[in-house]
This record gives sequence, structure tokens and C-alpha cells, in this order.
Amino acid sequence: MPKCKYCGEKLTRLDTDICPFCGSLKPLQGVENTTQDLTKVLDVVKTENIKYKPKRKSTYIALTGLLGAFGAGELYIHNHVKGLISLGITVVTTGIAFLLSYFLMKEVPNNIWYVIIITASTFLFNFAIHLVRGLFKINQNDLETKEGELLK
Repeated sequence: MPKCKYCGEKLTRLDTDICPFCGSLKPLQGVENTTQDLTKVLDVVKTENIKYKPKRKSTYIALTGLLGAFGAGELYIHNHVKGLISLGITVVTTGIAFLLSYFLMKEVPNNIWYVIIITASTFLFNFAIHLVRGLFKINQNDLETKEGELLK
């Protein structure tokens, strides 16, 4: 859209005689009102300046399978709520297993080993669930980030 050469306001092509904003005569005289090719005006974006990298499906599956108990796969695709819920479930279930085993095994000699075994088995159960979850996602082709971008 052309601009008035006196006040700089945007004008229509019909405002060739008088500027409706400042009242000056012939506001478009000598002003070029042709469109410009943007590729000549703007610099072409160089690929080395782009900091964004698309999320990869293989990375998501590996993180979900190996570190899914900590919510790493969900955090990778910017699904922070699911990632924190997964981390919270792991911490809470492992913590409950630790506390229950500690207080129930107080009278047993060498109870620390029972506490460690029960707590570790609870954590390993969480790990196994996320490992299986990651394996099921291998054949899933519609995996998306929170923003709706498909994983490559």
C-alpha cells in the first residue's frame, strides 16, 4: 500500500489528488506504489542460523523406554504435564514401597536388605512398564509433540 510522501500515512490508490490525513496536494506524486519481490528485499535464511531441530521418533522412543519412569520421553516432546506426572508416580510409588518396607521390616534382622530389595523392585516395575510402553510406540506413526508437530 502506498504512503503519503508528506505525512507517511497509508493511502489507497484512489487518493491521488488529496491526502485525507494531512490535506496535502498530490500525495502520491513521485511515490512508487508497485509491489516488491520479497526475496530481493529480505535476506535468505541460512540453515546454519536455524537453531530449531525437529524432534525425532527414535529419540522419543529411546527416552520413553529407558528413562520413561522419570518422564524423559514426555519432557522431550514438550509435554511437561505428562512428564511430571510420570516422575511423580515413580517417586510416590517408590517412596511408599520404601516407607512400608522400612516400618514393616523393623523387627527383622538385616532389614536394610529387604528394604532395598522391595524399593528396587518397585522402581524396576515402573521401569518395566515404561520400557514396554516405549516398545509399543515403535509401530505408532502418528506420534506428535505438544504443539502438534509429527515426530520424524
